[in-house]
Amino acid sequence: MPDYVLQRTTSHFTETQFYKILIARNISEKARQTLDKVLKEYAIGGIIKGKWEGAVSFPFIDANEKTHAIQVKSFGEDLHTVGTTFIHAILLNYQKSLKVEPEAWILNYYNQEKKIECYFGEHLLTKYPLNPVALVEAPKTAIIATFYFGLPTSLDSFIWLSTYNLTGLNVEKSRVLEGRKVVLFPDSSITEIAFNKWSHTASKIRKEISLESINVSTFLKEKATHLEKESGADLADYLLQYDWDEFHRSVKSADSEELK
Repeated sequence: MPDYVLQRTTSHFTETQFYKILIARNISEKARQTLDKVLKEYAIGGIIKGKWEGAVSFPFIDANEKTHAIQVKSFGEDLHTVGTTFIHAILLNYQKSLKVEPEAWILNYYNQEKKIECYFGEHLLTKYPLNPVALVEAPKTAIIATFYFGLPTSLDSFIWLSTYNLTGLNVEKSRVLEGRKVVLFPDSSITEIAFNKWSHTASKIRKEISLESINVSTFLKEKATHLEKESGADLADYLLQYDWDEFHRSVKSADSEELK
């Protein structure tokens, strides 16, 4: 995907509902400054007009700074997804509405069998070469976890990455994690489908890739209530129960130890 496509979105994150909802929940200046830093690190952007006005964009940028895809999501007040698309689909529909020939890269991009061949946040691995990695399912969860637990400014801090979806964790994409300590945080559920699937995939990764370690966290398995498991709650749902400032005063240190 051309670099300019990413650049057009990244300056608009403060205009997204995602940003406004998080700021409304966590109103201190320190919380706002932290969120701004996190969103800039992950190159988060937004859509400022059209059908998807106010939606947030999550770019999948690999370790070589190449953008594989830009997911676009709109959220409700509970920060649960109400709509999902991708930037290439928005651009194609827009150019069709103008009755102009779509840009060549968009047509070529559509013809690719696979579009997301990296983890969300993967570009941060180069910047933080020695840090452990935490993998969650959704980009939103990676952003919220980083917002609450902080950017990886110390060597024991996680770089939070996202697999994109339940089946997005695999051996090939994980080769970029070689030599790292890796912890997986599957979503919760009554049937524990995500926990079981990611445990199975972790075994494959362990055999194929030389890692310091790879483990599947039982944090949500133990913390989530029956109702939360029924709704498929993830780590973001757990963290959003806390005001950011209160979390940093009384919860962060204890939960950081549990996560490890």
